[in-house]
Amino acid sequence: KKFCQAVEKAIADTLKMPDGELRVKAIKEIYFIKTKTAEGVAQEFFYNKRTIQGWTSNFVYKVGKNAGF
Repeated sequence: KKFCQAVEKAIADTLKMPDGELRVKAIKEIYFIKTKTAEGVAQEFFYNKRTIQGWTSNFVYKVGKNAGF
């Protein structure tokens, strides 16, 4: 339950960012739906792979912080 709340808060925080909707879409495709890799998302969104990797690592950091790690 605590982990789910941490994920929900990280999603909510990410959505507040200027490009938050795009970030959440990328995170969902990589981690939740598992249909694409960071490289696949980067090609779809026309972003650099490192940008997408930065988004995902930032999200994982937020989840950990929200969960108390």
